[in-house]
Amino acid sequence: MLRNGNGLSVVNELALEEYLVGAIKAEASDKWPMEMLKAQAIVARTYAAYHRRLNQAMPYHIIASTAHQQYLGRVDPASPAWAAVNQTRGQVLLWEGQLFPAFYHTDSGGHTEDPRLVFASNNLPALPAVRVEFFSGSPHFYWNLDLRLADLAALLKKGGVSVGTIRRLEVVERSSSLRVVRLTVHGSGGSVALRGNDFRRLVGYDTLKSTLFAVAVDGETARFSGRGYGHGVGMDQWSAKAMAEQGYTARQILEYYYSGVTFSALR
Repeated sequence: MLRNGNGLSVVNELALEEYLVGAIKAEASDKWPMEMLKAQAIVARTYAAYHRRLNQAMPYHIIASTAHQQYLGRVDPASPAWAAVNQTRGQVLLWEGQLFPAFYHTDSGGHTEDPRLVFASNNLPALPAVRVEFFSGSPHFYWNLDLRLADLAALLKKGGVSVGTIRRLEVVERSSSLRVVRLTVHGSGGSVALRGNDFRRLVGYDTLKSTLFAVAVDGETARFSGRGYGHGVGMDQWSAKAMAEQGYTARQILEYYYSGVTFSALR
């Protein structure tokens, strides 16, 4: 345990490979094809190993939530997640010879995105965006969201963005995958420009599933129509599942989503 302000934080210490089983169980269904689970194990290991190295001087290395990777805890020994980890033991991806945050997401909506654009950072690998050609049947591929303007204004205000009564939402810039890069919120108290990812964060990552959306104000309601679930960087989990079902190996899946990486053993 660590002192955290007036309280305590609990740090769970365990071996990396054991941790990965709980991460896979939390991040992907262990009923999915083994080759997809093996691909998931490799990217989760790469992501965790990167953060372990980045935070080696910190009292903990990784957060067990969507801030980093979800973690379920102890997993039944019969779960295929154990086999996926054991069959890929120590395997990681490298970008230009180095560990990197191997991001992944639930559903790309048909097109992945350059991480530098999504996270507004030039320090991330220049992963090429991929037009995903494997239909997955994901329940998140198409979605709609109706959000009362008053509720939207309250969410933005809670995050420090106040424009009064919202009048209009204007998409100013889109990426090559048509994700919203910048939009402007026009209200009775002025207008505020936001990055698409920041707007999604303020609304709620689980409420506004992705930045691949169109939006129109209809009376007192903002009506969103979109595709995909998540930031769109790296491996599309639902389409990786579809690839595995069609006979692609874990290595082929990873080469598809992380073009330019090399495979290595963790040192």
